[in-house]
Amino acid sequence: MPEAQLIEGIELPRLGTGAIPRSEGLHLTNIIRDLMDKSGLKTPKSSWNMPTTQSVGFIWEETLFLSWEERLSHAFASLLGKAMGWYSTGELCLDGILMTPDGLDPNNDILQEAKCTWKKNTHKPIDNFAFMAQTKAYCKKLGISKVMFHVLYLMGDYKQSGPIYEPWLITFKPHEIEENWQMILNHKKFMEVYVGRASN
Repeated sequence: MPEAQLIEGIELPRLGTGAIPRSEGLHLTNIIRDLMDKSGLKTPKSSWNMPTTQSVGFIWEETLFLSWEERLSHAFASLLGKAMGWYSTGELCLDGILMTPDGLDPNNDILQEAKCTWKKNTHKPIDNFAFMAQTKAYCKKLGISKVMFHVLYLMGDYKQSGPIYEPWLITFKPHEIEENWQMILNHKKFMEVYVGRASN
């Protein structure tokens, strides 16, 4: 029987696109988290190791991005009528709010978002407040109305299915995008006046 030794004390570093430094300033995710916290929508804090958990999501995003042209683009082309791209927009800013979309398909004006979750696959992106608030804000900045979520449900249906991949194409109405952005701006103002966190 060989010897097996657990090497303790080593933390998994932040991997994938999560390793890219963010600019100083107020980020969209901070506003959405605070908004959910104040409105009671925030889920209880997880006891999981968050850097490791987040790295799994960043690795999924980077894997999709790197293999897109060679593998997935042509599969979606048959559905959309033309090739679907994945262009990295980098960090964007609107009304003093920083945001970093996962990617943009410039051929079809579709936002690309990679999501990796341990939730059951009955949890759809359209029912997730944070996903909707985030992507509608990205659409506002980019001047588009469509987002494709590439969701990897790591535990699938929780019935021995194994991981399940589901792509979801969602089209927002113009008023939904505008109302969402007004909500984001209103909470930004709240944070500036009452919380004092908008500059952190």
